[in-house]
Amino acid sequence: ALAALRRSVFLDPGSVLAQVALADLLARLGEPVRASSALRAAAALLGEGDPTEPVDGHDGPTAGRVRELIAAQLARLDHRPEVRGEP
Repeated sequence: ALAALRRSVFLDPGSVLAQVALADLLARLGEPVRASSALRAAAALLGEGDPTEPVDGHDGPTAGRVRELIAAQLARLDHRPEVRGEP
């Protein structure tokens, strides 16, 4: 799944939803720094546009809803202790 999402982001770097999906998977794999980076990339792609507009030109979630999701995920990741190889 990770390889497929990375390919998706590579092929369509402007896809907000692909960035969010990649971030979710990275967080689940225990990579909070990389997940945060993908979320910040998604937030930058969204910008400050109309919150009622659908994201990525789809009939799916609105920009406002995706901004809320990104903010919630970033807050969770920022409060998650990082796993380190040191005792």
